[in-house]
Amino acid sequence: MKPRKQVKRNGWALIGRLIAVACLAVACGGREDEAADAVLETPTRAVAKADEEKASETPTAVITVARPAEAVAAPPRVTVNVANLRAGPATDYPVIGEAQLQDELTLVARNDARDWLQIRTARGPAWIYAPLTDVTAEAVAALPVGSYDSLPAPAEAVAPRTPAPARDIDEPTAAVAAPPRVTVNVANLRAGPATDYPVIGEAQLQDELTLVARNDARDWLQIRTARGLAWIYAPLTDVTAEAAAALPVGTYAALPAPTPLPPAPAEPRAPQPAPASARNGDAYEASLDALVVAPHSNNPPYDRDDWHPRWRDADGDCQDTRAEVLIAESSVSVTFRRDGRCTVDRGLWVGPWGGTTFSQASDLDVDHHVPLKNAHVSGGAAWSRAQKESYANDLDLPGALQAMENSLNRQKSAHGPEAWKPPEQRAWCQYARDWIDVKTKYRLAVTAAEKNALHQMLATCREAASGQPAAAAPPIAPPPAPVPTPVPVQPAGGSLELRACDAGDEVVTFVNTGSEAVRLADYRLEDEGSNFTHRFRAEDVIGPHETWSLVSGPGAAEDKGRKRLLFQTKHIWNNDGDTAFLYQGATLVSQVDCQR
Repeated sequence: MKPRKQVKRNGWALIGRLIAVACLAVACGGREDEAADAVLETPTRAVAKADEEKASETPTAVITVARPAEAVAAPPRVTVNVANLRAGPATDYPVIGEAQLQDELTLVARNDARDWLQIRTARGPAWIYAPLTDVTAEAVAALPVGSYDSLPAPAEAVAPRTPAPARDIDEPTAAVAAPPRVTVNVANLRAGPATDYPVIGEAQLQDELTLVARNDARDWLQIRTARGLAWIYAPLTDVTAEAAAALPVGTYAALPAPTPLPPAPAEPRAPQPAPASARNGDAYEASLDALVVAPHSNNPPYDRDDWHPRWRDADGDCQDTRAEVLIAESSVSVTFRRDGRCTVDRGLWVGPWGGTTFSQASDLDVDHHVPLKNAHVSGGAAWSRAQKESYANDLDLPGALQAMENSLNRQKSAHGPEAWKPPEQRAWCQYARDWIDVKTKYRLAVTAAEKNALHQMLATCREAASGQPAAAAPPIAPPPAPVPTPVPVQPAGGSLELRACDAGDEVVTFVNTGSEAVRLADYRLEDEGSNFTHRFRAEDVIGPHETWSLVSGPGAAEDKGRKRLLFQTKHIWNNDGDTAFLYQGATLVSQVDCQR
């Protein structure tokens, strides 16, 4: 036993050390050397006897906290978001508990990278991801470095093999002996190792897949499924870099050369509000007639991540494309949130198609006037990923991106003018002109129904200029009626309801309000425009009056014991104005707006 430390013996010191004895007994599991170092000499036999009894206990703890060189006085209390507590400072360690929103936890130590904190709980020490707390970087740096058990070494990787000669993609690559099983998040399976390859399937959360090979860059893995070989993006699996490096290099069919994106006009034509003949719509009629008419083609299938994984900050000033549009279209100087001058909070905007005035940026979406999916099926499917992202962040062409009220943007979704028009007919002229400008710049095709609808909308430009209905024009068949806003309809026997969407913590909560259990296999949860979709598993059954939640974002994890399912480990609900939609088959049964 190490010699005991000598300290000043007074009442307050005695009380403090008794508390330390109790805490260390839990944290250190009664280890004789650590308990002895922490306990001071006391003037009473009772304390000495308790100390001897504590020192004689058999060690049982797995995780130990390193004794700091100097004790951290009055450890700060921290308020955390909902977070998993783990046995070590990495997501590879098992979950041993959960911290709820506003739990107060006692800090003990940190890891070397300062991104995980060791805390003391009623059940002993645990680790929590630092960004899920309100602990400052300075406070983290002041903590001592904690200790923890190392993870068991991963299974020995299979030695790499010399790549086999090129062969047809349908011919299976030689399997690696005893391939590791991997658990993945929801991910697309593709015909080759890049997002330019077509989607040929989908992996669900916790699917077990057999590894076969990798690509040269080691960021895509070839797997064997029931339908044959496919490729999955490696970061969406739990395969380590070492295990990926040990795999042989797989073979795959080369992509055909993409059709180059046509260059933009030197000076894109923007709609000019002038009373001259330019406003009679004739120039736009001619531009519309010059567009190629062709049916939609969704090959390869549309994948929003290829077009718009996130808003881009082209000039590096921390204001992304969304912020730039909101700043440009506000009629007053905007104010920002407490993140510097990055995220727009308030301003004054008039919805371009409904005429409603807004002062909160969260009430607005920045809308791609020609939706990304429409651009994809109108010729953009052949573009490179860089060309697609440039289209999604086009700040040069007036009208390509517009701040639009959330409600109308939900109605519009990915529809063309043949299926959705602004509710105010006086807005049809400008809406059609902006649409033609985008299609002309990017040489995108139009369908026959789309062209017919645009001609009808351009006719309102002549009416506005003359004050009279447009003169007789070639007959135009009426377009389909506008798609109405979906109204949640609970199907017979249904009893699920969305209760809340927390945009800050990225948690969507839903409840079974009925008296019978509901199997969730027929349900799915989507964000706006089905950009991200969660399909529940067949074994997911929610009992009567139970409340479940879906979590997303970096660091999110599933905990079936607490009825928490994982949506995805990337941001889903963190944007202003997000809405969660719950469907049963094709029927919308519930929706809720996300709030911070």
